[in-house]
Amino acid sequence: STPIGSETFRVTAFPQEETIWEGCFVLSVRPNADNTEAEVILMAARNAPYDGKDQYRAEFWYEALKAFDTEKIHAWRLPTKAEAETLFRARYCDADLERVNRVLRTVSGSQLLEEQKPRYLCEDGTLSFSFYRSGIISKPGTSQKANYYTVRPITTVRLIKE
Repeated sequence: STPIGSETFRVTAFPQEETIWEGCFVLSVRPNADNTEAEVILMAARNAPYDGKDQYRAEFWYEALKAFDTEKIHAWRLPTKAEAETLFRARYCDADLERVNRVLRTVSGSQLLEEQKPRYLCEDGTLSFSFYRSGIISKPGTSQKANYYTVRPITTVRLIKE
């Protein structure tokens, strides 16, 4: 791929969903009607650390995300609530998560966990979710005993076929 602007790349072919492209996991590929361009949602292969840790209190999500970067992709963000529900929870709860983790292992990525903890932040840090089957999307805790959270960055890039 060849970068041609902010998060826009020229490619010879669009990547397939659930593969690695430019070191990132491909969550979604939406080509336009004539199949010359596509909007692609990518998930970082690893969590965004803060102060050397993969899990931390929710209020540090922005600093972790701001410091996160990869070689070619820079506009990282948290998933929206809708993305957390449709791209993550609806597709990857239970056994399907192992399929994702097999792909992530090929690039030494951080595994996604299906337990109730850790919870992953979404919706600008105002909500969190887990891959646990009966889990819900809820507000992060604010008490002293609050959970620690994980930031798994995603981004949307535009691909143009050469």
